[in-house]
Amino acid sequence: MGLRILAGSRGGHRWRHLESRGFPSLHSRNRNRTLCLRQAASHQGRRQRSMMSGRGSTADRRGAHTGLLLRLFGGPILIRDGSPIKLSRFQSGLVAVAYGLPATETPRSTVQEHLWGDANTKAVRHRLSQLVYQTNHRSGATIVSLDGELVRAHPDVVATDLQEFERLIDAENFKAAAGLMDSGFLSALPKKFVASCADWIRGQQAAHQAKLETAAQASWKNAELTRNGIVAEEAVGTLLKLSPDEEEALRRAMHARALYGSVREAESVYRAFAERALEEEGWVPQPETRALLKALRNVYGESGSLASVPYTRLGRKIPFLGRATERAALTRRMLQTPDVRPWGTITVRGAAGVGKTRFLEEVLEGLSSRQVRVIRIRPEELAADIPLSSLAQGLKAPWVLPFLRELHNPWRSVMVSLLPQFAEDTHMPRRVRLPDGHAARYAGDAFLHLFATMAKTEPVLLVVDDFHYVDNESAMVLQYLHRRWSQGYFNLVVAYRPEELVRNGRLSRFTEELKRGPDAESIRLGELSADDAANLARSVSPITLGDRWVRRMSQLAGGNPLFVVELATQPEKLPAPDEWGVPIPLSVEHIVARHLAGLDDVARQVLYGLAVLRDAASAAELAQILEATTEQCIGALERLEASSLISWAGYRARLRHGLVRQALYRTLSPGRRSSLHRSVADLLVTRSDNALLAAASVHYHRAGDSDRAQVFATQALERVPRDGVANRLPVLAAAYQVTEARARAQTGVRLAWACYRSRRLSGVLRVARGITSQGGELSPVRAIQLGLAVTDARHLLGLDGTEAVLADLTRLLEEAEQLGERWLGPTVRDTILQVLHRSADHEAMADFLAEIGTGSECQDDVARCRTEASLAMKTACGDPTGGLAHAKRAVEIAMRARLKEEVMYALHRHAVALIAVGRLATPEGQELQAKITAAARSVEDPASYVQLLLDLVEWHTNTGSLEPAAQMLSEARAVAEHMDCPVVRSMERMAQAALALAEGDPQEAWSAIEAVGARDGIVGDAAVGEAGATGKATGRAMPTVSPNLRARHTSILGNCLLELGKLGQAKRLARRSPPDKAPGGASVDLVLFHARLRSRTGDGDGALKMLEDGALATREADPVAWLRLTLEQVRLGRRSGVPLPDLADEAHGLALSLELPGLAHEFVPFQEG
Repeated sequence: MGLRILAGSRGGHRWRHLESRGFPSLHSRNRNRTLCLRQAASHQGRRQRSMMSGRGSTADRRGAHTGLLLRLFGGPILIRDGSPIKLSRFQSGLVAVAYGLPATETPRSTVQEHLWGDANTKAVRHRLSQLVYQTNHRSGATIVSLDGELVRAHPDVVATDLQEFERLIDAENFKAAAGLMDSGFLSALPKKFVASCADWIRGQQAAHQAKLETAAQASWKNAELTRNGIVAEEAVGTLLKLSPDEEEALRRAMHARALYGSVREAESVYRAFAERALEEEGWVPQPETRALLKALRNVYGESGSLASVPYTRLGRKIPFLGRATERAALTRRMLQTPDVRPWGTITVRGAAGVGKTRFLEEVLEGLSSRQVRVIRIRPEELAADIPLSSLAQGLKAPWVLPFLRELHNPWRSVMVSLLPQFAEDTHMPRRVRLPDGHAARYAGDAFLHLFATMAKTEPVLLVVDDFHYVDNESAMVLQYLHRRWSQGYFNLVVAYRPEELVRNGRLSRFTEELKRGPDAESIRLGELSADDAANLARSVSPITLGDRWVRRMSQLAGGNPLFVVELATQPEKLPAPDEWGVPIPLSVEHIVARHLAGLDDVARQVLYGLAVLRDAASAAELAQILEATTEQCIGALERLEASSLISWAGYRARLRHGLVRQALYRTLSPGRRSSLHRSVADLLVTRSDNALLAAASVHYHRAGDSDRAQVFATQALERVPRDGVANRLPVLAAAYQVTEARARAQTGVRLAWACYRSRRLSGVLRVARGITSQGGELSPVRAIQLGLAVTDARHLLGLDGTEAVLADLTRLLEEAEQLGERWLGPTVRDTILQVLHRSADHEAMADFLAEIGTGSECQDDVARCRTEASLAMKTACGDPTGGLAHAKRAVEIAMRARLKEEVMYALHRHAVALIAVGRLATPEGQELQAKITAAARSVEDPASYVQLLLDLVEWHTNTGSLEPAAQMLSEARAVAEHMDCPVVRSMERMAQAALALAEGDPQEAWSAIEAVGARDGIVGDAAVGEAGATGKATGRAMPTVSPNLRARHTSILGNCLLELGKLGQAKRLARRSPPDKAPGGASVDLVLFHARLRSRTGDGDGALKMLEDGALATREADPVAWLRLTLEQVRLGRRSGVPLPDLADEAHGLALSLELPGLAHEFVPFQEG
């Protein structure tokens, strides 16, 4: 008998409703309980005697025929003394046909037709005679013989599993019989005979299944008549296994399990069927199934366990994550044997939303096969004033009645007075009338005797969820049980919220008593880890979630599962355009309202202060904001910590969840909100931090004091730091928010330009839309600057095509030249080059570079630096030497003139040029890397810096320096954390995938390369969202990889497929991306992929020829590319038996001359020939 969930029903005699649906009546169930157990024991004994007899006879026969056994299910396999005999295809076919039929004699023509398709020719008859002889010789016994026109099997010589199948059916061991059929009848028959024998095999399989079904149905009907739940469960379980998609079989299985009180197992059967059927769209339970399910819930008092199966509103199942340790601890404690300790207490505590109820459901689900009597109680808050209502809730079901009858008076009378629905039972012994007040007086002993009676037959597990709502009298009874329990095995599990429990002093003290006992174990459910929360969000979201959205979700929800699910099921609502406008789910509003209702005035004011401040604060700072004493704030913070509302960072406290902070802010009245903003602003202006000064201006603005907001915004702009754009962004954002009219537009351009250089493209479009909508007046230079940022941002995001973008940039270039602004024209020209480079239009790039080179020289340092850096892009057009010379001059100008905003771009161009000529590891390259390290302390161009880092990662990966590659990739990911540029994201993921391949981890590489091209923001026509979710929500196609990255993307993807053994997909990818069709000419990465694919598919000569041609084309232009191709060439030559020691020696020398010892070492094994 499995685990039975026992909970109270809502009515008095609802079991009569079940009788009308075929369930036994309450009295007959109790009367037949002993009879059922006796019948089950008799049935089990009969089965064991039958199987022992069968095993004995089988063994005797095996002794007579030298241990031959023929397995037809999953066969044919002939076994002698435990070892299979190797038979030929025709020998297997012969024994399958001879022994596969119930009869021992088969017409010779039938056998010949199945084996050779011809029944009468002389040659075929002779072949059959030879085959019979060979089969008997191979078997060492006469297992098949010819008798005229008959082929005779010898079951006295060979035992078959068909005989075992018959014996199992006779013994009513249907589960084992169905297990035999799982492997399929003659499923291992050689394919040569399958076509000719298919109908016959299917017919035999169907016949065996029909025989098993007939026997199981007969056994089930007999068990129904005799009320034998154990036999009925096995019979209908077999029927459901044989017909897993039939609802009639499902209803029989549910009915049989409920017959013996296993309601939870009945619902588990339904749940498994429903999950399988829901995979097919349109499945709806039949009316009979729904009626049966409703009857189960009503009669057995289940409080809707099926209703609590965790699904989102869109039908996605919510996975159970991150609780493996706690689940194992609780399960282990629940399964302790009674001789360890008769009483056990387990407390499960956690804040609202962490999943206590789901945790208990999952643990109990894992105990469904154990013989434990589980009583579930979930008190309700509104019933907390009704004495003993909590305990009585779990004891209203019909199964309690037999235990009540066993009680003696006055305990029975006390319990019946508490459970009046059993008072009319005609078999209940006479009650005694209790004086007023005695029922409550004797309640402790009455419950003690009742639970002790239950524990005589099975361990009792009492689970009290929402323990903080238990009425005081029920808590007193539980305390009484805890102190006086002495016999049987009883486990008490209580789950509660600490913030709710603290409001009830008596209940709180009792809980502490339970936790301190030697028989107690305490489990704290905290928040999920970052990885588990991210996996949970991705599992329930209707669209694909990007890393940026997940980080935003983590800021708002932390690891609270409820908050995570609420946000992930509606990802399109994040982020809001206004940071203060995040939509708050109703469940979060309810939790916050309950918290506020239970707090005193000081704690409530501290919460409000932290919500408005949006940062950590010390008790002294909160006292200044709230005009309270420091001691009062410290006490309030301690109470808030106990309620899991705040967390500490040193001596400063902050609200634990961003969602809670936003919900608290919404509850503030306009007057209180304004007052708190002013108090926070007054606090912030006393600090020297310029970013806090900008934040103070925002708080004054929200307090309605525009004048002071303007004053402090102006001060913040005047003191804006010059040591990195990342430090200026918050100041510019704050100033843009509070300034007005023309000043707002000018500040907006500065903010948009800072966002553009930081590759926060959503911010560029949002600010530009705000300036346009408000009709802000811009100077011509600022207008061109804003237009340049918006145009390139839209191209980077894939919103506008290359032709349209180039037309807009050409127009901006003409306007810039007309203005005569020296630095603006070169900046626009460089942007045009970048667009052409991303589009892999090298011919147009070469023409435009020639045009730039013939222009007149400018005396402005910024213009000269930008022009030289632009000309350094000759490296992408086949002139790495010329590009290197221009890159050096760009770096020299930037360093000499201290052009902080240009130096990183110039360094990037210099590094790319050195990579192209293979000299990055030489002293010249080491000097450059020192300059990069110095410039990285104050980055004015994060876009150039992150692309520089990613180019260095590619270089180190290609040259075998994996440790510095990993370090630089980590740094690049940190710099790009807040970027939403698809190009940067694609480069980052490709670098990660290439590094993982080099480290021998193709699975990680596949995960990274699959994400390439996925957008990290939701893009609309007018603005870019900040959600980082991708998919159907945008109504746009997913962005593709930019043309200049496609060859590298294809090569990494192809190499992943090769390493994972997916040659078919690799071939299809290669057909779509031949190396000679790559944008900009043949790519070394593509050549390597195609060569490796040819080598693995048996075309070694073609692979070598491809590598030779590629190496010949890159020997002078790209030495590192030549080394990579040569390394693959010498490796393949060694494997093909054509070593190339001279080529390896030449490559080794070149690698050493380029200061690449790691790459040079790769050639050493191939130098010896």
